Amino acid sequence: MKTKENNLRKRQQENMLMKRITVLFALIMVCTSLNGQGLWSQPKINHSQSLLAINVAVATEINSNSVAGNISEYLVEETEAPMEVENWMTNESYFNCYIDFLEVEHEEKLEIENWMVDEEFFVKSYMLIDKEEVLEIENWMVDESYWK
Repeated sequence: MKTKENNLRKRQQENMLMKRITVLFALIMVCTSLNGQGLWSQPKINHSQSLLAINVAVATEINSNSVAGNISEYLVEETEAPMEVENWMTNESYFNCYIDFLEVEHEEKLEIENWMVDEEFFVKSYMLIDKEEVLEIENWMVDESYWK
């Protein structure tokens, strides 16, 4: 018994050591990845300063004549060829299939038949509810010597 407990503790310690090594390895990999992307060396500025810097840069580019001239070269108005009505677009045989769905169908009035209300057709043995005996409190249930 003592040997089993020792073996169990040893396995638990080995498992804990492996978990710690795995977490440490994952942390090292994340740090290496962030360092490779240069995220550690970026200057720390808050959000409002970065938005202000972006707005100033955009305003400077818009005011510059050389940038505006370059942008206007890409702003070309394009037109599409006019569309034409083709024969199949006006041919009713292509579209008549949907008309059938719009028509209301008239069905016969449904009537209740005798077999529909006869319990003989529907009551099966698995549908019968089992009746259980009424539960009663017995002496041992309230005897304090059982419940210490």
